[in-house]
Amino acid sequence: MQDVIKDVGICADYLCMDDKVHTTLALVHTFPDGDRDFSFYRNPGADMMLTEAEVPEDAIRDSKIFHFGTLSMTHGGVREATKKAVRIAKESGALVSFDPNLRPPLWDSLEEALTAGDGAEALTLTGGATGIYCGYVDFIAWDLPAALDKAETFFKNTHLPWANFHTFRREAATVPLKRPEKDGADIEELEELEDCQKEDGKKDARHKDDDIGEDDDSAGMDYALCHIESIEEKGLDIDPINAYNHMAIYLRWCMEHDLMGDDFLEEYSAMTEQAKARPGNTDLRTFIREELSGCLHSTLFNRQGQAFAQYYYGENDQPYYPADIDDYAMEYFGKARYHSDEFREEAYLFLPFDEDYYQAMAKVIQRRFTNWQSQDFDEDTLEPSELAQAMMKYLDCECTYFPSMRDDDPIMSAYRYARRLGVREGFIPLLVKVDETLWECLVMNTDPENDGADDYAFQPEKVAKYREKMLAAPVKDGKAVLEELIGQRKEDAEDDDMDWEEVLGEMEEDAQPDTEDELNCRFASYWCERTQMTCPLILAKIPVKNPWEIFAYLPFGNWNDCPDTPELMAAAKYWFRQHGAVPAAMTHDELEFHLPAPVPGNEAMEVAVEQYGLCPDMDQNFEEIAALADTLRRSTVWYFWWD
Repeated sequence: MQDVIKDVGICADYLCMDDKVHTTLALVHTFPDGDRDFSFYRNPGADMMLTEAEVPEDAIRDSKIFHFGTLSMTHGGVREATKKAVRIAKESGALVSFDPNLRPPLWDSLEEALTAGDGAEALTLTGGATGIYCGYVDFIAWDLPAALDKAETFFKNTHLPWANFHTFRREAATVPLKRPEKDGADIEELEELEDCQKEDGKKDARHKDDDIGEDDDSAGMDYALCHIESIEEKGLDIDPINAYNHMAIYLRWCMEHDLMGDDFLEEYSAMTEQAKARPGNTDLRTFIREELSGCLHSTLFNRQGQAFAQYYYGENDQPYYPADIDDYAMEYFGKARYHSDEFREEAYLFLPFDEDYYQAMAKVIQRRFTNWQSQDFDEDTLEPSELAQAMMKYLDCECTYFPSMRDDDPIMSAYRYARRLGVREGFIPLLVKVDETLWECLVMNTDPENDGADDYAFQPEKVAKYREKMLAAPVKDGKAVLEELIGQRKEDAEDDDMDWEEVLGEMEEDAQPDTEDELNCRFASYWCERTQMTCPLILAKIPVKNPWEIFAYLPFGNWNDCPDTPELMAAAKYWFRQHGAVPAAMTHDELEFHLPAPVPGNEAMEVAVEQYGLCPDMDQNFEEIAALADTLRRSTVWYFWWD
């Protein structure tokens, strides 16, 4: 191909070659009416491998015209290379031409097509999913005509038969973006579909079955196509039927727990009875693929089933079924293998589809269902307070707000999901209590002249400088810091005429938990003793690489016996290296770490002494340090409180 290019007189000086990836090919099929359909041999293609470093900057600066198209905007690396090239061309004064020819099969999703170019100025995406015949995208439109023009252009270049736009939480006429040019029967069928999709106001996802009205819309929950596309795009060596595994598990559980709707039971009564009576002989994956068009949507379920699906199969800021599937995959394969390149971030697709898989997930779904039924919220905290908004502004990162609630299952679920996501995306999640005293502490540590009490004002530039300074400073030797603090505790004991051995005490012979259920694995710092509910919380995705750097970003402490930022960073780094301990929850006087496993019995006393050195107020919770050590042997959460 390079020779052909040269033979026809095209300069090939800047042609990049890839030794491993083939050249992209476009296969064009022309229909009798002159319309064309494009298929691509590009999974991956060499053009997708272009990087920013390979952009010939001098050649672009010497050019009078620079031309590019959407095909170089379909994947991350080549997209950034294209942006760099366009930026150089503009800076050098070249005429920039653009071919906006959209090829939908090459885009990861409809969302990317909508936000490409200047789309980000027209709309902000808030959720949704895409499929072949049943998909949706939720967005906030800043320029509605521009947003609809983009959507209409997208659907026009696909073979989808129809597409509509409808507003959220308002009565309004549907705006058709595409209609099939078919006979009357098809138009009538389309209108019936549109009637099913009209929204009379969505209900809160946390409400129970009596909150689901008869006129609620059909919400798409999961689409096998999305998972099949991942299999194809990443070249995963698995059967595409695996894309239906988790969907079949959820559907079977709902069948067994009588959550299916009347229409579904009328049409598929035999399948439902067979799934209940002989689940081992019933492949619901094939059923979903062939009978449900590869889609789970809310109209399959009764009112209680719809409400639970909105809560559990919705967004990932609460208990989220796909996240629970990922949790099981990480448990099944192990953390190292789960995060390895073997699965290309799709480990759930490799889980064996067997009864063990179903039974494990059935227990999880049942727990989520039970928690959902008993959940309660403090209505006064449903919206973030002025303090909560100020704290999120101070955090200056992606945050999720949680109101006060009776059961912290949504909080724990969101935290675990964020922990796993943080490994891939490079952040450390932290649960931060909406706390007036914590707010004042954070502001004063970064700006000693400001107490933060004046309308929750602070100076972002001073906060940024403090963080930069702390992150640039070398971290102290954590072991040495802890030993120095332990020395101070020994001196305190001597001053109080106490024998150090008496302070230590003796551990129980066997304090290991008999079962996993006896582990202390729940956070305690964010509970309100008076209401028996959680306090309002913020789940912050702190943009730091290492867990101990959280204290540079959030300067907790530096009062009474609570250590300052450098000491906390040193101890946290040491404990992370020794035990995998990660700062997880913070209030003004409490700090909790999360661990992958409890401290071994032969190390528990040493760790307990270290913790007492860092936090001498431990003696208000434990009469002897040995009692703390016994607790550590059965805990994956470390709790600190300073008086």
